[in-house]
Amino acid sequence: MNVLTKVNYTCRVSSVLNKDVKQYGKQYMFDTNDDSAWSSAEGTPQWIILTLDEPRTVSGVSLQFQGGFAESQLPRVSCYQFHHSVR
Repeated sequence: MNVLTKVNYTCRVSSVLNKDVKQYGKQYMFDTNDDSAWSSAEGTPQWIILTLDEPRTVSGVSLQFQGGFAESQLPRVSCYQFHHSVR
């Protein structure tokens, strides 16, 4: 199940290729179209931060890289859980 279709979330990325958000922006990561993708600028590190608006259990993460563009380094996935209270 894709939790991103069930909850509101925000996304931040490290960079966008040529700063061309209209053509390569983060919105293309989640549009379910295999012909579109987020494209980062060159260099490392590159990162993606997803923040879910409500607590959810995440049992897995799936990443798909375009052939030839991912370096030999494996991606590192970190999950953080933050609790806060409103007074």
